[in-house]
Amino acid sequence: MKADGYTRRCYGGMWGPSEKDQLNNACHVALREDNHVIVADNNNNRLVLLDESLEYVRTIVEFQQPHRVCFDAQSRLLYVGECTDNGCVKVFETQK
Repeated sequence: MKADGYTRRCYGGMWGPSEKDQLNNACHVALREDNHVIVADNNNNRLVLLDESLEYVRTIVEFQQPHRVCFDAQSRLLYVGECTDNGCVKVFETQK
């Protein structure tokens, strides 16, 4: 959203994404160096990768309620925090 309150881009366009691509409690996002957006889709138990135009690219990995994501561009590691009993944090190396 722009500072003037107008939306620049919106995931799914005017009518929204298809049912399988709908987000359910998207609670955190991370931005990669290529401007792709990683979304923690908490209630769908997955991460969703969107391109710089906010178009769906793919589901990255299945998780148990991913809650936080952080991408470290220098090491190319993706840190994912899950809402589990043990508060698990998973670390993944991403591809270039």
